[in-house]
Amino acid sequence: MRNKLFFILLILISSCTLSADQEATLNRSINNHLSAMNEGRMLQYLSEIHPLAVRYYKDKGDSVFEAHFELKNINSEVYYQDPIIKQIEKEGDVIHVEFEVLEISSNLFDEEASPLKVFALSSDNGKSWYFLHDNDYTDDHVLKKEERLINVKQ
Repeated sequence: MRNKLFFILLILISSCTLSADQEATLNRSINNHLSAMNEGRMLQYLSEIHPLAVRYYKDKGDSVFEAHFELKNINSEVYYQDPIIKQIEKEGDVIHVEFEVLEISSNLFDEEASPLKVFALSSDNGKSWYFLHDNDYTDDHVLKKEERLINVKQ
């Protein structure tokens, strides 16, 4: 009985972890994404956003696209750092990872830090990653509920 429980626990743990290569690629990707946001590299930032989100907002018009991705405000008084993995879910070659990123807002007088959810999505077993930010992951227009691997509490 104990061996069966141990085996089941081992399967559950291994099914929600990444290989060393997947983890290295994800780490490089999330750090590049945050650097693009922090340094105002707009084209790189947009190229890392999941194509479903880019298409959805582009179809709504240029002003909606620009407002949603805050293209004028990228690299303003906000800095993103310290991505922490909160959850990993896999289904075949599809992997979804929930990060909590520290969003630091500053003005002349003080700084305020708050958590921001960022989701990394891979459809090729972790070889490449795209990102969706907080509300886009749960927006049925961007990503259908049946395509989400992570249940997000809002």
